[in-house]
Amino acid sequence: MTSGKPFSPNEIAFVRSHLHEKYPSVIARALGQYYPEDNGGSRSTKSVAILMQKLREPEKKSQKQV
Repeated sequence: MTSGKPFSPNEIAFVRSHLHEKYPSVIARALGQYYPEDNGGSRSTKSVAILMQKLREPEKKSQKQV
């Protein structure tokens, strides 16, 4: 079950900085460990994967414009 809480700015920055380095499951586990006050101690792999996809979309748009 997911917490349903929106991602905090700290969590978004963490995901952005590890976007090309780690799998969503690894990032979700790290978010639960490093930011328990923001997410109640857990994040789902699926919600992290969706956030990662949204953060990658601007890259795809800028590549198409070139």
